[in-house]
Amino acid sequence: MQTKFRLSVRWLCFAVLLAAVVVRLAAQPGLRAHLVSVAAPTQAAEDAPEPAQDGSWPTLCYEPPSHDAPDLPAVTIDNRSGLPLEPDALPEAALALDRAQEGPLVLIIHTHATEAYTGSPDFHSTDPEKSVVRVGQAIADALNARGIPTVHETSLIDLGNYNDAYPRMAGLAEDWLARYPSIQMVLDVHRDSLETDDGTQLALRADVDGEACAKLLLVMGSNGSGLEHPGWRQNLANAARLQALCEQRAPGLMRDLLLRASRYNQHLTPRSMLLEVGTAGNSLEEALRSADIFSQVLADCLLGKA
Repeated sequence: MQTKFRLSVRWLCFAVLLAAVVVRLAAQPGLRAHLVSVAAPTQAAEDAPEPAQDGSWPTLCYEPPSHDAPDLPAVTIDNRSGLPLEPDALPEAALALDRAQEGPLVLIIHTHATEAYTGSPDFHSTDPEKSVVRVGQAIADALNARGIPTVHETSLIDLGNYNDAYPRMAGLAEDWLARYPSIQMVLDVHRDSLETDDGTQLALRADVDGEACAKLLLVMGSNGSGLEHPGWRQNLANAARLQALCEQRAPGLMRDLLLRASRYNQHLTPRSMLLEVGTAGNSLEEALRSADIFSQVLADCLLGKA
């Protein structure tokens, strides 16, 4: 009887360990395909919801404070962090930069710099004019034009080992931050990938003033993976406010805000964000149109005008 009990405990421990490994793998950056949000019924925090078997929590509806920007739309947060989240507990957004600092204020990076759009073989390219690097440059140019000093890291860090790109990019970003302590925001620009069962790449589009624009997705990290990220709630609040303002400016442009367990190097600055500009099925032109809208809203926020 005692032997059977010991075996049962061992099997239970093994099952718990296996489940934790599966959840950790699902949160890895290299497994980011198929990020379409599946909306679960919205539940208030006081309902004490339970996580699903995959570690996700119910989709939540967050209303950013709108005392200085009335009629902001609510933001849907697809919580796949494995952590409980109470929107009412999120801090106020703190996006406005300290512009008294001398030097660059924003750093744009590309952990997966070879990600590209339709027209590029396998939807990847080492040509910075055809990949997300071109999109990042458009955002950098727009911010610089608005008086926000911005620098752009264009290294093809994902060549050779795609899944190891995040720790290598962390080193590059830390070098930038050491060189320019004035940097107060790191924006990691990607493009998503969504495909059908037969491998066809899907495009996600929004009609903005009669023009087709690639839909945008903000992916925010947390400490759900066990890595230290004490400021993730502040970063999430910042992203939620930016998302609401983008949606107010161009309804339908934003996909549900996605909260994941990985931290995506967002622990480096208090305004860090990961932006997916369209999918592999979109065109570069559609991505650039969306980047222009996003850049103007972001600039307003960073300048304290929104």
